[in-house]
Amino acid sequence: VELARLENDANACAIADLRMAPQANKLNVVYLLLDTGIGGCAVVGGELVRGHTGYAGELGHMIVGDRGYSTPGGATVDGSLESYIGRRALFARHRHHGGQATSIGEFVAALEAGEPAAGKTLSDWAHRLGRGLATIVGVLNPERIVFTGPIAPLVTQGEAAVRASLDAHLLPGSHLPELTVSRLGREAPAIGAALMLQRDLFAFDQELLFGA
Repeated sequence: VELARLENDANACAIADLRMAPQANKLNVVYLLLDTGIGGCAVVGGELVRGHTGYAGELGHMIVGDRGYSTPGGATVDGSLESYIGRRALFARHRHHGGQATSIGEFVAALEAGEPAAGKTLSDWAHRLGRGLATIVGVLNPERIVFTGPIAPLVTQGEAAVRASLDAHLLPGSHLPELTVSRLGREAPAIGAALMLQRDLFAFDQELLFGA
């Protein structure tokens, strides 16, 4: 029996969220995992879109500008969505505006305290996220976009700015998807991985047991 397998963390998040919200199986949904890296996946009719070699959904690698905020020389492609909205990019931009946050908790606390540097950083972050979402909407036309991961709470903090940027980067009259933050929090990848193993280990052949 196979007891281990490899899976993309964004795919695992999607599987966990779909299990907790079965009605989403009928929707065209895009998931974005917001962390140091920006992962993603698309779900159509309850099935993950995997692509030719299984690497579909690397939405963080979309180019949305010329030069991002992440430190050069890392694994992030400069100018990609990840280089503008990933964890390192967020903190680099905060430092640029005069802030000092080194964790998401510190950054959120600075926002809630009304720190100008945090406010400017969130505005930059929301603008770039909205621009990336516009590309996703143009290519995949999802009914819903679900955010998960450690940085996902910033979508709620900057929702108005994210929506304004998304709308500004689409043709007038374009469909605007529902934007939601997953209720599963940081545990979503682990929950999804456990659900996949459960399915693989305890699945049975219904035709063999019950007939056609």
